[in-house]
Amino acid sequence: MKILIIHRDVGTGSVGKIVEDLYYGIKKSGNDCKIAYGYINKSKIPEEDLISVCNKYEHIFHIAYATMLDRAGFFGRKQTQKLIKLICEYDPDIIHVHGLYGYWIDIVTLYDYLSKKPKIKIINTLHSCWDFTGHCCYFTKANCSKWQKHCRRCPEKKSYPCSLIFDNSFNNYEVKKQLFCSMKNMLFVAPSQWIENCFRKSFLNQFDVKVINNGIDLMSFDAKKKDVSKYKIDTQKIVILGVASCWEDRKGLNDFLELSKIINDEYQIVLVGLNNHQIKKIPSNIIGITRTENKNDLAAIYSCATIFFNPTYEDNYPTVNLEAIACHTPIVTYNTGGSPEILNDENWGIVIPNRDFAALLDYAKKIYKKKIIPDFGNVHKLSNNVMTQKYIQLYESISTGD
Repeated sequence: MKILIIHRDVGTGSVGKIVEDLYYGIKKSGNDCKIAYGYINKSKIPEEDLISVCNKYEHIFHIAYATMLDRAGFFGRKQTQKLIKLICEYDPDIIHVHGLYGYWIDIVTLYDYLSKKPKIKIINTLHSCWDFTGHCCYFTKANCSKWQKHCRRCPEKKSYPCSLIFDNSFNNYEVKKQLFCSMKNMLFVAPSQWIENCFRKSFLNQFDVKVINNGIDLMSFDAKKKDVSKYKIDTQKIVILGVASCWEDRKGLNDFLELSKIINDEYQIVLVGLNNHQIKKIPSNIIGITRTENKNDLAAIYSCATIFFNPTYEDNYPTVNLEAIACHTPIVTYNTGGSPEILNDENWGIVIPNRDFAALLDYAKKIYKKKIIPDFGNVHKLSNNVMTQKYIQLYESISTGD
């Protein structure tokens, strides 16, 4: 089989790392694979299997256009024609899409072309809700259900992908509905039960959907007791860790700021993924660390923490939860999206009500004093190899028509 993966980034961010893992799994299985991406590549994949279809300036221009007119994903015909040329030359059996909302592709041009190529099977992994809304990637923080009937007057207009002027959610929704419903050769994958449930309430419910959970690299993320002194983390304290690729309100940054006001010297908060401006503004009892792509450093930080706190307000199936558990650090999270699903069958942590800091601190202290000892014996099921094998089985089943 020849499989073309499409995503904006490779080897960076949660989805970019999943794309990289899939590439290696596909090649290992004896199949061929190429990746079409925007312009950010931090992987070590051979150049002959990577095709950039967008440069930095085209990306910036797309951002400007979308920010003014609320048309993210509806601009970039030149880049999309370049992608279509690649599809024609490579002639893949399967195209695996991992989100097209990152300011680099025109979905109208792409899907109009693919709708006329029924022999190419298309898998679309839903890493957010963008495919079935008129604007937003997530709607839980706004408690919005308009997407179930027809988007309009979007309460999340200024959320990613941000629009500062126009609200085009009504038209965007209409175009997406017509585009997707014209596709006869598309299958969807949901990384969480939560997004599968949303999918079945959306206009996409006429399509098949399969749940395949995200996976991570267990060779990199394991319980490493390494020196973290360079980060000034005091491992004699109860360390509460938070990790995000980009800290914002929906990721719960404000919750950590509120938590910092009530903890005493027994505790230490460590946040990874802050930008330099945020680090300058955080309270003195929070250790701020900028984003790192070094998996070994990140695994060491996870491993030294008492607990991992993920106070997310909008999420799908966050890989940071998996990374913490793989490093034998129990997690505390809210009942948000697919975030608690990793705890369904295991005692790897707890789910608490939003901002129930008393429950958080009580659990952290019990973990620290070993009054609660989680069993991490089944972390192997979080492996990217498990995820990749499920995708390969899916590729094989749709290529043979089973």
